[in-house]
Amino acid sequence: MWLDELTSEDQACGEIPPVLREIALRKKNGQGSPNSRLGLVIEGGGIRGSVSGGSLVALSALGLNHVFDAIYGSSAGAVNGAVFLADQAAMGLTIYMEDLVSRRCVNPMRFWRIIDLDFIFDDVFRSIKPLDTNAIRQSDTNLHIGLTNVAGPTAEFLETGTFSGDILTALKATSALPLLYSKLVTIEGKEYVDGCILSPLPIRRAFEDGCTHLLVVMAGSRYRRKTPDSPVARMLTRLSIAPRHPGYARAFMDRWRVHNEVIDFMNDPSRLPPGTELHVLAPEIDTVQRATTDAEVIRSAVERSFREALVTFKCSPAEIDAMYDDMKESVREHARLAHTTF
Repeated sequence: MWLDELTSEDQACGEIPPVLREIALRKKNGQGSPNSRLGLVIEGGGIRGSVSGGSLVALSALGLNHVFDAIYGSSAGAVNGAVFLADQAAMGLTIYMEDLVSRRCVNPMRFWRIIDLDFIFDDVFRSIKPLDTNAIRQSDTNLHIGLTNVAGPTAEFLETGTFSGDILTALKATSALPLLYSKLVTIEGKEYVDGCILSPLPIRRAFEDGCTHLLVVMAGSRYRRKTPDSPVARMLTRLSIAPRHPGYARAFMDRWRVHNEVIDFMNDPSRLPPGTELHVLAPEIDTVQRATTDAEVIRSAVERSFREALVTFKCSPAEIDAMYDDMKESVREHARLAHTTF
């Protein structure tokens, strides 16, 4: 496998992207190049996070869970980062395919809380499929969880290396979708909602923290742009959010601008800080949307993102098939429904 066979010639070879060279160097030698800081940024977006989750399972299969100095994500991106750091990426896939698509979680008739995040974070992640939060705290890699502080509104980040509060509550806060979950999450006296409103893809934050090499794992095309909410959605925002939190309501309705700006930044190499490198894993998958509930559609997208990530790391077809078989077995071990399979 290329990652395990990196030679001094490979390290100097311009054909291997610098970020991938840095990853391979760390995997082989246990340390990176001098003065380097390697970051991982993960895109979320509701069920679209299953696509970036498939890529992360591939990175896990390559043994890359702990080569990064820091991981950044908001909403499902932060959740994916947590299960990846806890070496539970395959378990995370079963939550997308079983729990997040269940009527217990998503119920359009339950208009006061269409998506029940209490079920996901208070039941699934605590007892049904427990997230190993101790492993996250003990890791040398710091997970930066993006949040939107309603009071500003302002973008904030909780770092698992220094945050003494409950990690699952922080993950619920960054996932708290306005209009769909309709609750604010309180942490240390502050009220928070969906981190993607102001920090949909925390690339700039990673560079500000000193990252020199950045791997960005997308939940679809790297060129996907957002459009303004429909008139009905904007009316609901004005009626349900604006009376109490006008600033937060404006930020929520303008989140498409924030998303598109960071996409433009990511795709323009001339805007990157001097001396930094960025590499993007972005499968061209548009079949999974924020609220997709078709498990077969999710499974197909996950398989594709898994395989495409391994191709990026120059794995052979035989190696990819073998790792895919291992992934299927791991998913079966964590699944609680007999029909959940790859």
